[in-house]
Amino acid sequence: MAKIKSQVNEEPADSFTSMIDIVFLLLIFFILQPFKSPEMKLRSELPKDSGPSSSTDNMESIRLEVRTVPGQEDSAYFKISMVRVDDPDRIFRALLNQANNRTDVPVVLDADEAVHFKYVLKALDQCYKAEMRDVKFSAPPPPNAAKHEYMETRRQRDVSR
Repeated sequence: MAKIKSQVNEEPADSFTSMIDIVFLLLIFFILQPFKSPEMKLRSELPKDSGPSSSTDNMESIRLEVRTVPGQEDSAYFKISMVRVDDPDRIFRALLNQANNRTDVPVVLDADEAVHFKYVLKALDQCYKAEMRDVKFSAPPPPNAAKHEYMETRRQRDVSR
């Protein structure tokens, strides 16, 4: 008697259980990730416009200028209310002398566009060393054509001093 082969429907070799396991693992992975706040909701410490009620409006501010040495773009000098200071480590003493040893006097930091940022940081470090915390930056020069004229008058003013 001939044997009849029974046809048994076997499941395909590719099982969906492994795919379901991967989906659940990915789901758990993304659920357990910490939520990141959107960039627009990050807390930032931006400078604020000081209104008319500011207590520093009645005080005379000290102007700290950072200028490039003419002909030497990699070096700078500092001017504190018309007094030139070549050594950045002596800025804090000149600041305190100008403010009569008061640390609540506001300082306005004015740097040329061509000044390396390391000199601006040195000036800020010296303000911190003098314990002067009210430091503001001067407004940038006007854009485009007026900028060139503004820079020329500023250079002439610096040369004449």
